Amino acid sequence: MKWTLLTILFTLYYSIPVLANEQLTLLTTEHYPPLNYIKNGKPAGPAVDIVKAIQKQLKSKTPVVVYPWKRAYITTTHKKNTAIFALARSKKRENLFKWVGPIATKKYAFYALNSTNIKLTSISDANNYSIGVQFGSVSEEYLQTQYFKSVQAVSTSMQNLNKLLNKRIELWYVDNANLVEQLKLMSIPMSKLKEVLIVKNEKLYIGFNKETPANIINLWQQAFQELYQQGIIKNIYQKHHLLTLYPKIQKINN
Repeated sequence: MKWTLLTILFTLYYSIPVLANEQLTLLTTEHYPPLNYIKNGKPAGPAVDIVKAIQKQLKSKTPVVVYPWKRAYITTTHKKNTAIFALARSKKRENLFKWVGPIATKKYAFYALNSTNIKLTSISDANNYSIGVQFGSVSEEYLQTQYFKSVQAVSTSMQNLNKLLNKRIELWYVDNANLVEQLKLMSIPMSKLKEVLIVKNEKLYIGFNKETPANIINLWQQAFQELYQQGIIKNIYQKHHLLTLYPKIQKINN
């Protein structure tokens, strides 16, 4: 009788995580370098590696599905048991998702052509210039809260870089990792641009639909915390040579 009970408990302990995770839909965007991107036709990057490491911990084999950013975001807000990554945790989004992480950190700033005389001493100074952002991004959300007048939103970061280089916008509000990756892809030296104002640091998470059961969120958060404490998250960023994105945190709260 004792062994039968232990067997049942053992089976339940290991089967619940699997069942819970197999019900999930995991979404990422097709191009959000350097955190996630497509390589050889498959999702890649440190954010993808972190999600897969969590899945391995939970014995989940749910595939990561690649959607355009807007579709991934809207799908996650409307469909139960769906998650999107990597997602900045802003005030506007706070109550729209349940959060696991943080899996990354980024610095957001305004950038201009180095050949210009643009100088910013405060966020309000940027309102005098035309600004490029990515549509639906946390960057666009932030500028909307600041009531900026001349914001031009486009679908991709590469479009913003091209617009800046061709003087169709005067400033680009973007995170530092995204900027460096776009310059690398286009073989453009960093000296071509200048950082004119650092605005904030932002942590990024895996965002789950609000209707996702709490037990799934707890399983994922616990698995992430174990990986973080074991140094596996840091090792992933070291492998990708992206330690600047590693989330240095004293205490993890989801």
